Amino acid sequence: MGLMAGDLKKEFATPPDSARMWTWWFWLGDKVDRESITADLEAMKEQGIGGVTVYSISGPGVGGKGPDYMSPEWRALFKHAVAEADRLGLGVSAILCSGWNAGGPWITPEYGCKKQVSSEVVVTGPMRFKEKLPQPGDPKFYRDIAIQAFPNVSTKSSPERQKQLAYKIVQDSFGDSVKTPIKEICAEPMKPLLPAEPGATVALKSIIDLTAKCTAEGVLEWDVPAGKWTILRTGYTMTGDATNWSSPTGSGLEADPLDAAAMDFQFANAGMPLIEEAGALNGKVFRSVQVDSWENKMPNWSAGFRDEFKKYRGYDPVPFLPALAGWELGSPELTDRFLYDYRRTIADSVAENYFGRLTELAEANGIIQQSEAGGQCHPKWMSLDGLKNLGRTAIPMGEFWQCGLWTEDKQNKTTKQASSAGHLYGKPIVAAEAFSALQNHKWQEYPASLKPTADRAFCEGINSFFIFSSATRSGEGYPGEEFCSGTYFNRKVTWWSQVRGFNDYIARCSHMLRQGMFVADVLYYNGDQCPNFVQPKHVEPGLGAGYDYDVCNTEIILTRLGVKNGRIVLPDGMSYRMMVLPESTTMTVEVLRKLKQLVSGGMTLVGPKPVEAPGLTNYPRCDQEVKALAAELWGNCDGVTVKEHAFGKGRVVWGTTPRELLTQAKINPDFSHAGGKPDTFIDWIHRSDKGTEIYYVANRMDRAESLTCTFRASGNRVELWNPVTGQVRELKECKTLADGMTEVPLEFAPYESAFVVFSRDIKKPETRNQNGAASNFPALTTAQEITGPWDVTFDPNWGGPGKVKFEKLDDWIKRPEEGIRLYSGTAIYHKTFTLAGGPGNRAPFYLSLGSVKYTARVKLNGKDLGIVWTAPWRVEITSALKAGANELEIEVINLWPNRRIGDASLPEEKRYTQSNVTFSPIYPENPPERSGLLTSGLLGPVLIQSTSVDGTK
Repeated sequence: MGLMAGDLKKEFATPPDSARMWTWWFWLGDKVDRESITADLEAMKEQGIGGVTVYSISGPGVGGKGPDYMSPEWRALFKHAVAEADRLGLGVSAILCSGWNAGGPWITPEYGCKKQVSSEVVVTGPMRFKEKLPQPGDPKFYRDIAIQAFPNVSTKSSPERQKQLAYKIVQDSFGDSVKTPIKEICAEPMKPLLPAEPGATVALKSIIDLTAKCTAEGVLEWDVPAGKWTILRTGYTMTGDATNWSSPTGSGLEADPLDAAAMDFQFANAGMPLIEEAGALNGKVFRSVQVDSWENKMPNWSAGFRDEFKKYRGYDPVPFLPALAGWELGSPELTDRFLYDYRRTIADSVAENYFGRLTELAEANGIIQQSEAGGQCHPKWMSLDGLKNLGRTAIPMGEFWQCGLWTEDKQNKTTKQASSAGHLYGKPIVAAEAFSALQNHKWQEYPASLKPTADRAFCEGINSFFIFSSATRSGEGYPGEEFCSGTYFNRKVTWWSQVRGFNDYIARCSHMLRQGMFVADVLYYNGDQCPNFVQPKHVEPGLGAGYDYDVCNTEIILTRLGVKNGRIVLPDGMSYRMMVLPESTTMTVEVLRKLKQLVSGGMTLVGPKPVEAPGLTNYPRCDQEVKALAAELWGNCDGVTVKEHAFGKGRVVWGTTPRELLTQAKINPDFSHAGGKPDTFIDWIHRSDKGTEIYYVANRMDRAESLTCTFRASGNRVELWNPVTGQVRELKECKTLADGMTEVPLEFAPYESAFVVFSRDIKKPETRNQNGAASNFPALTTAQEITGPWDVTFDPNWGGPGKVKFEKLDDWIKRPEEGIRLYSGTAIYHKTFTLAGGPGNRAPFYLSLGSVKYTARVKLNGKDLGIVWTAPWRVEITSALKAGANELEIEVINLWPNRRIGDASLPEEKRYTQSNVTFSPIYPENPPERSGLLTSGLLGPVLIQSTSVDGTK
């Protein structure tokens, strides 16, 4: 999939449409019309958006409604959208329902989400029992699974055990779903089950199946033996879970994710109509369907679940059903093993019958599925295998938030999981719902504030963005009707006319991060437990900084891993130096057999020796097999006195860290840096493409950094590719070390990022060390500060005073004129200046704007020099600068809050803005007496700068 260097440079300068960011295109209340559809799509195309996801949705403050969801009128609008997207060269996707996740008014209880429920009756025999058993669950829908009886003389559990069981039987989740670390979420159900109260243990052999003696109406007729007996009626009922924030006519039950027939029915009602309307443009313009997130309650049974359990686990779950009602079966360990199998089967069923089935249906009809299949799981953490779910999608998706929610230790919760799935399942594009935000971020984001969030996701492996959110309607004023939360990103935000630079940046980064293969040294195995989610990107204690990694699940080990020349390899080209096991004493027989094969073939396996199998499949023989296989693989390696055991062409290591092993093998860190402060945070990711090494390096701090960076790469040419400008230049000041490493001095503006590319071009560089004459970042000197008065024009149509004179650059909210203080929109700064001494033959000149709130477009002598939207807030002006008088024009745009605040005190008929969403400031930088007004305008200083060496700063 790699490109020749010349082709890649051309595509870096002008990114292809395939790499461009898409947007979730909210049809609020389905109140869309042909005019608005066309206006939106044309605006998106002009500003470099690649496509839209049609998203029927509603929410607080959304009044009225449009055509009924999926009605002929609604479908006609969708058809128009696809036709217009085709005209403009855009793509179209769609959410598989109104709102989220996947359901609708057509979902009947038979196809809705279900859960296991039970009721109990205690009787004393001998006696003849003929009564109707109490029916558990929702009286509108209930189906029996089994009727059982067993001797009982005690209560079931302590409150602590009942709470623990709720996690283990998928009735509740551990901790707050937002704040609890993923590692704890996954570990909690695996903690040993507390024992039941004395006398509350049920012997499996004592359980009597009475299902055949119970009528369909629930009447049981049974001759009760002597003693005290519990009659347990187990069945399944509706969870009652409905779609979230659907349009007025799109709401309905959620489709059962454990039942393939439910997905068939959902696709027939929410997917096929779209395919039919797309017609000949299906697959060309209408390309995919999506399931947004996982925000169901906790479905844990379905009509075919018993058969699914038998298929996956190899035994019948019915004899063990009392465990789901809280009873201890034989022992805590035996009960725990069954509950492990139960959770694992739920996860397998979701992967195959929900996400897997959706992919089959989509691809059979010429489109693909791209879904947030691995979570996040709000408000509950479901028993899912995040990687397995994502592996069922054509484009795995995560999500990341602009407001800081769903992060751990400054990293996103689900993006590393999505990228690992992409790398391991051979999915080159890894997408994410991007820049989600709570509603208190209304209109307070702008391109420079979005960039650090984007950079974090890029370093985690995301290379395709679907921004949350876009929503407009032509006749609703400005900023118009919006969804209650999200980063508002549409033609009615103030800075829309200047967003192209940001969109090009996202496209350049996305395109570069799809080249070649991800570079990682270590493959971690996440174990076989459920729930099973990948932790956010982090520095693993045993690995340390400078090495990257992926995380795999059981399915990857069993179906996709091989060994070649001592490296772990996958069919699509990914490879790793070693596999690291989780700190666990359990492992399935199937996994251990495959690990034996891989180690024998030359793999290095690092981790503790397993001692037993999880679950009840082939129990107790499975434990014996685990012990025998582990004895072969680990030999006398105990992790203390003996830390390594050779097996076949490979080895097993226990008690030595991955970093120690890499150091012993003289494998240096892939990336490191020196010279910064203790809290300097330089994030990175590395891709390799046929000898070209591509590093993306991002300053995660809001301050400038000057560092010496060391890369595990070398080449005839080292270049810096600037994703903000699209410019490429050689880095001449570099030092090739004896071990194939290269030191490169780099400088970063606050939150700046860049690609450092090592290539094998024929041209030999002029290589200098740090003391040489060449410099990667020639010093900028101030040739002149542009001082004195400025003419500034504010649009009277938005309350501005027209043309005014600023004696000096000033914050708008400090001005005495109310029309400036409360102004939102575009102001044009004009200044005539003469460059002292003229440009002559001096090195390139730059215009530094200093502080800009919040975007700017620079024109010099009538020449448009582009948009300035992020640090270092500078643009080259060499081509436009001339001797004598120079006419400088800077078009500056601020945000909506100031005008929204001003309008709040005006009668409705005198307001300049209209929206269903009220404004509430979140930034504390402005004192209370300014009522949350945001600093605005060109604050400067505005400097003309130059370098003494030819180059692009």
